[in-house]
This record gives sequence, C-alpha cells and structure tokens, in this order.
Amino acid sequence: MKPNECRVKHAEGFGISGLRQTLRSMSRTWVTSVLFLMISFQVGCQSFLWWGPAAPEAPIVLQSTPTAQEIALAIGRNSQRIQQLESQVKVSVQDMPGITGKMAYEIPRRMRLQAKFLGLPGPGVDLGSNDDEFWVWLQTGGTGQAPMMMYANHVEFAQTLSKQKTPIQPDWLIDAMGLVALQPQSEFEGPIVRTDKNWEIRVRTLTPAGVITRVLVVDRQHAWVLEQQWYDEFNRVLAIARASDFFYYPGPDVSLPHRVELVVAPQTPNQLQLTLQMSGHRINQLGGDIAQLWAKPNPPGVQTLDIGKPGMWMMGGTPIPAAPDPISTAPTTNSPSTSFTPQYRGRVYR
Repeated sequence: MKPNECRVKHAEGFGISGLRQTLRSMSRTWVTSVLFLMISFQVGCQSFLWWGPAAPEAPIVLQSTPTAQEIALAIGRNSQRIQQLESQVKVSVQDMPGITGKMAYEIPRRMRLQAKFLGLPGPGVDLGSNDDEFWVWLQTGGTGQAPMMMYANHVEFAQTLSKQKTPIQPDWLIDAMGLVALQPQSEFEGPIVRTDKNWEIRVRTLTPAGVITRVLVVDRQHAWVLEQQWYDEFNRVLAIARASDFFYYPGPDVSLPHRVELVVAPQTPNQLQLTLQMSGHRINQLGGDIAQLWAKPNPPGVQTLDIGKPGMWMMGGTPIPAAPDPISTAPTTNSPSTSFTPQYRGRVYR
C-alpha cells in the first residue's frame, strides 16, 4: 500500500470511531463549561476573582509583645501616610435603604460625606467638618418632618452641654476609618490580650469636654483599629465604631477598611446607627474645588440650628444614662495593666 493510501485509510477509520470519541470528549467539555458558568453566575461575579492577582498582603508591624506606646506609634504611622482620601460610599442610616455618594478627607479634620436618596430632592446625607466647624444634615423621606441642619464651632460645641445629646460628629467618622490621632500627652493603659488574641488599649485624654476615655481594639499583627469606644468622664458611652474588610495599598503603604459601622449614643432613645460601605479609595489624590468642598453649606429654606450655643439641648433634652466601667465587651485574659504617659513632646501619634 502506498503511503498516501495508508493516510486515507487511517482517516476513514478515524472518521467512524475516532470522531465519535472526539464528539463525546467535546460534549463532556461543553457540559463542564456550561455547569461552571451556571455555578459562577449563581454565586456571583466574585467567583471569577480567582483568575485575577491575589490581594497584596499587609506587612506585620507589631511584634509578639508590643507596648502601648509601640501600638500607638504603629497606628500613627499608617495615618501619617494619608494626607487626603476620596472614596465611593454606600450609606445606611438606621433602617433606611442605602444611598450612594462620595466621601472626602484631608488632614487634620476636614471631612465631607455626601449622599442622596434616589428620586428625592435635597442632600439625603451631608456630614462635614473643616478647621473651624462641623455640620450634620440628614434628610429622611416620608417622615413628614422638615429637614434640619445642625452645626457648631468645634471649640464652642465641646464647651457646652449640647454634647449630652451627642449628634454625629465628623471626627468620629475620621477615627472610625482608622485615621486615628493619639495625643502624646494622653494617659495610656495596656495592652490587654483579648481572647481573640488582638490587643486592647485605653487612652484617656483631657479635652474641653472633660476627660474622654477611648478603648481601642487593635489587630495583633497589622495594627488595624478594629473597634473603638468613646466614654465621657461619667463613664457614659458616647459612640462605638467598628471597622472591617481591611485592604492593604502597597503604593502609599497603608491599610484602610472598606466597611465602617458607627453607633452614636448606643442603647439610648437617641441612638443613631450609620454604616458605610466604601470602594475605590483614592489616596492623596484629592481633586476638584477643594475650597468649596470644605465650606459649610447654606441651604435655602432649611432650618439651621447652632448646637454650640450654651444650654441648647437642656430644654427637653434626654441625658445619656450611665454606662458601666469602660471595658471591651469581649472578655480578656492575661491582662497586665500598665499606665504611663509617653515622654514625647510636640508629636501626635497619627
């Protein structure tokens, strides 16, 4: 048999049995592919994240047994690298539907959070702070109540009784983002080893509003501020913040949360809960009209209330009930208590 005839005979044989085998193999591959796509769409687009590069791993910045001073410095180093921040954000206030908007931040205390309810006029949510004052403008739909914007000078507000009603303060949102400033003249206590192996420290600071105690729960390796609790000098809990879904950005060498929950005046009639789900962090790249961004709005036809005036909330105000000793809700073990004041001058652990 000639070589060409051999190839023809081989081809004819393949066309009967080999083709069937090939089709069966292709059928199995096709079915497998369809099933994979169906499962992927069922569980969501995140199924395809496996094909992309792995998220960068945050460096370990805390050793096995750090001091409270070392924890404060590690927190401060992360905050110092963030001069500006801009993020897309989804905001949920209490039980209302989530709304989308933007949040911007610039050191030391400039912050703006703006989001709108779909199909409704007005800002929805506008929280802001500049070097001199802060404002809180929340508009809810369907309540029959006219929107109101509260504002105050930072120093005047801290010196008045209006803090007994504890409206949202933009400073708390900044801190909840992990951009924490710990004053060196503060009194530090800890660290305490929690049952989840994270660290807990207490920081007491003398402010115009009195002695404020802050309890911080810090990731044992990365120094992420996972939870914060604020207490006044009467051991009344003012606010609780929790941060999660941290992501490390290797360029600026910083870690930031993508989810923040802030509860103001918890377990009181005045409780207010704010949840932020953030994405698209832009670090140190703030653009647009910066001066206008930090300017307090002056909305026409909207009632404004200066809550920095003395005794503003005394008429009909509801005091915040006393809370137990400011300790974390999680039990702790192996908890040495060491109080000290860092001997650094002119420096902020930020």
